[in-house]
Amino acid sequence: MRIRLNDVVIIDGSGDFETELDPNTENLITWYVEGKPKSSFRITISSPAESSFQINKALSLRGKETGVHIVQT
Repeated sequence: MRIRLNDVVIIDGSGDFETELDPNTENLITWYVEGKPKSSFRITISSPAESSFQINKALSLRGKETGVHIVQT
């Protein structure tokens, strides 16, 4: 799994990441997950509350998934 915040890799593999975001900004979270088809992954953004987001998903038969989420502060 590779997760980027504003085009900077913040997770490459697995793990947690925490940072302070500048107020009144729009921040782009993107992800690319590759693995065994039908295996599952989870991404959670818990704050700021107005931009909270959680995805629990199984990979497709191709074994790949990409996505995007905008975090507004």
